[in-house]
Amino acid sequence: MNKIVSTDFIADDVQRLVPVDAAATTPKNAAVAKLMKAWEAKTTQRTAKGAGLTLMAVSLAACNDDSTTTSTTTPTTPTTPAGQTFTLTTGADNFTGAAGNDTFSASVSATAAENTLSNTDTISGGAGTDTVNVVANVLAANIGVASVGMSGIEVINIRAIDEVINIRAIDGDGTVAADAATFNAGLATGITAVNADRSNSNIAVTGLEAGAAIGMVGNGSVVNGIVSFAYATATSAQTINISGGTLNSGVANITATASTGVTTATINSTGAANKVDTILLDSAGANTVTSLTVNATTGLTATLTGADFATTAAFDINGAGAVDLGTAANVKTINASDNSGGVTIALGTNTTSFVGGSGNDVITTAAIGSTAAVSGGAGRDTLVVNAVTDLDSAADAAKYTGFEVVRTATSYDASLVSSVTALEITATGGATTFTNLNAAQASDITITGAVNAGSGVTFSLANAVGTSDALTLKLGAASTATGAAVDADALTVNGFETINLASIHGASATAANKVATVASFTADAATSIVLTGSSFNLENVATAKAVTIDATALTGNGAATSLGLVAAGSLFAASTVKGSAAVDQYTIGAAGSTYLGNAGNDTFTSTTQAILTGSVLIDGGDGTDTLTMSESATTTNTLTIADTMFSKVANIENISLSGAVAGDLTWTLGGFANTLASSTSNVLKVTAANIASGATADVITVDASNLTGANALELTLTNTVVTGASNAGTDVYTGGAGNDKFIINYDANHADDTSIVTINGGAGDDTITFTMGTGTSVPGTITLDGGAGNDTITGSVEVDTITGGAGTDTMTGGAGSDIFVITTAAHSNAATAGAIDKITDFVGGAADDLKVGVAATELNSQTLTISYSEADTIAELNGLLNAATGSATTAKFDGTGADAALLTLSDGKILLAVDIDGSGSFTAADVVVELTGLTGTLAATDIIV
Repeated sequence: MNKIVSTDFIADDVQRLVPVDAAATTPKNAAVAKLMKAWEAKTTQRTAKGAGLTLMAVSLAACNDDSTTTSTTTPTTPTTPAGQTFTLTTGADNFTGAAGNDTFSASVSATAAENTLSNTDTISGGAGTDTVNVVANVLAANIGVASVGMSGIEVINIRAIDEVINIRAIDGDGTVAADAATFNAGLATGITAVNADRSNSNIAVTGLEAGAAIGMVGNGSVVNGIVSFAYATATSAQTINISGGTLNSGVANITATASTGVTTATINSTGAANKVDTILLDSAGANTVTSLTVNATTGLTATLTGADFATTAAFDINGAGAVDLGTAANVKTINASDNSGGVTIALGTNTTSFVGGSGNDVITTAAIGSTAAVSGGAGRDTLVVNAVTDLDSAADAAKYTGFEVVRTATSYDASLVSSVTALEITATGGATTFTNLNAAQASDITITGAVNAGSGVTFSLANAVGTSDALTLKLGAASTATGAAVDADALTVNGFETINLASIHGASATAANKVATVASFTADAATSIVLTGSSFNLENVATAKAVTIDATALTGNGAATSLGLVAAGSLFAASTVKGSAAVDQYTIGAAGSTYLGNAGNDTFTSTTQAILTGSVLIDGGDGTDTLTMSESATTTNTLTIADTMFSKVANIENISLSGAVAGDLTWTLGGFANTLASSTSNVLKVTAANIASGATADVITVDASNLTGANALELTLTNTVVTGASNAGTDVYTGGAGNDKFIINYDANHADDTSIVTINGGAGDDTITFTMGTGTSVPGTITLDGGAGNDTITGSVEVDTITGGAGTDTMTGGAGSDIFVITTAAHSNAATAGAIDKITDFVGGAADDLKVGVAATELNSQTLTISYSEADTIAELNGLLNAATGSATTAKFDGTGADAALLTLSDGKILLAVDIDGSGSFTAADVVVELTGLTGTLAATDIIV
């Protein structure tokens, strides 16, 4: 028989006992092969002996055997036994895991019903990597996490929470020694890691075995508490694992206790990006750590403790995560060549070497030695100047290579570090200068903090002989989510023909933080200033040459009234400002320049003289734009607004008088104003809020009668102060052919005021509203005349004379004893159906009067059963009032004089008809008005000549 047995099944058995790596070169495979050889040799010898055969005979027999024995097996994949899950109870538990990765869950609490882990429990993990998860309820005092009964457990996860603050904040007193979950790893065996798992309270761990790790675990929302730890041996090398997205918005310190003489530490960052507060490695602060390795698979922000590290300490920083280790460590060498996420760290005076990786490193300078070498490596690396003396000479600059950006708050010679292509300027404490810029550097400068007020910042080229040199400044803190408003103060930018300014900010910046400010320009060569980004405030736009300021690309600051450009000061003659699509505000100086508002509701503030004599051109562009004239007139002067001023103005919808006018005001709107109105929906809106007519008989004249066609004036004067006793001023406001609107308000300070106020709407459907505060003694003369058109006229508290004029007018007298005038019967005689004037607040008796050219001889009243639509024409009224045939038996005319009839209709309307010619018939020569708000008792004496 065949005694040679295939060794395949032997290998399978061995593999079941010893998992074999797939690669043949691994030690496990080599061991298996050796074991199989030995087994085969022994088995063959035993077989030969038992049959009385030599090994040669066995081999020959095998070769000559007619039968073939084939053993075919299928390779098997080693399997890891499934882990088991155990949940501890309040009793004494005794759990033993198997060969898998087992999990044991428990809690500790001062409340017995919630405490499931104690020294009476026995937990044996067995084979595999076994984990105990404990929730520790930390209230007013420490609470212990039992470890006595644990064996074969590799990982302990403790979630320390403070129920009082509902897992949302750091434990109340923020201390390590109090209010913590405590765990003594030395009372168990085999523990390789203890983690503070999403803990918002504190954890204190002692007795860690050499080679074990302490960890802090986050989830991006829990505010992590303090982790303190100590190894059983004070000098043991430390391993700190940080993972899952820890947050340092509380007191997320990682603090070594009873750890003296530590020389080596490793910090690992995994999962989401992690942030912690201070990491302390040597509790004695004795500068013993000589080696720190940071493995950052994900981002890590931490503050190291300077007293931990020896002057000879070496840092080794690896991984794809961005690493920020603060400014405290003064170490000798830093090797970040294997880091691709970028390293942020401050050098110390002991530093002799820094080697950056492929990420964007941020390195803060120090007074390092003359032989030190600091290399940024690949990426866009930033050199932060800590003190001006760190980098103010060629010898200093020679120590730094491979940096693309210099960040500083002090003056800097841009030619020192040859690799630098950009500058970042933080908040400055005094005047700063940046000299010897090359073209690349001048094209990439960012100011992230406010320039010291009154000091300014100066930029100059190494070679300024060109004719197209450009300086590009970005103002703002784009790396900060909420942004920061940056005031660049005074910019001195001599030698540059073009200045590019960009307002930048974070994604969630407030409207205020989206506005960048420049106090002034000193620019001897600039002919172009280009603005981009959100919003700019240019406090003084004066330059040494004619310049074009182009703000068309500004997007606005996002406020309810989104602000684009604010510009003030006197431009150099023949300059041009181009506004944004947002709201722009211009304060115009005396020099002749052009302002183009673009879209948006823009405001232009100037004086009439600046526009007239300074050759200023203003074009509001799209939107509803306002021209504010800011000059004032004293009590002895006259402010005259010449129509020719409007030859320099286009696309302005509103005109405002903001200056205090204490003297005369004369404004005649002529052909240029008419052209302006034609381009702005036919309405020229004018407002004034600071006109004071004194006791010197000041005269206000606003005449819009030259406006033609549909063009109209809308005049609003508010808070118009008429001061002084016996004021005899004459104020005249005249409308044009369009639908004018006058809203005139005089305040209450007009004792014994005999001024004359006349408002005439002219043609068109005009609106006149005149108000005045309550006066005393002698009133002035107030005449309100609608002119032609269907006018709406409202009087004041004084005695107003209100004339509707032609058209269907609505008149309201106000509180005074007013006179309503129907100049001719044709103005309100129902010649057209419904074309009857209305008086809304006539007070009968000794109050208001209706002036129709005749005095009524008698007044009769009657309530009728017909409606207004049956009494709104001459024929219908004659049918009611005719002395011979009228159906209004009580109220009809009698033909003996100027009879008046008061008719109350079935729909509540009240008509007052007057037989002007005394004919006894209602004809085209007679008058009828509608009284919509009649009060008092109407008498014949209320109808006057």
